[in-house]
Amino acid sequence: MYSSRAESGDWRAASLISTDSAAAQRAGVGAAIIAGIGSGVFKGYEDVRKLDPVFKAVTQPNPEVAARYEFHYQRFADVYPRLRDWF
Repeated sequence: MYSSRAESGDWRAASLISTDSAAAQRAGVGAAIIAGIGSGVFKGYEDVRKLDPVFKAVTQPNPEVAARYEFHYQRFADVYPRLRDWF
């Protein structure tokens, strides 16, 4: 099962690790902005907007892959409370 999915490349669409370097940069900037607000470096999003970060591409989720992920996440959410004490 896993080898066929890996060979097909489906894992790339579901992976949290993007092969798009611009997407990785946007994620890093977003994380830094949130950390900056949380730590008090910025007073809020209005301060960040003054920096005017602009990105050319918008990353949209793949609906088919998102649906598969949601299915498996719901299974996890159902099972985890019953297995929590094992960890």
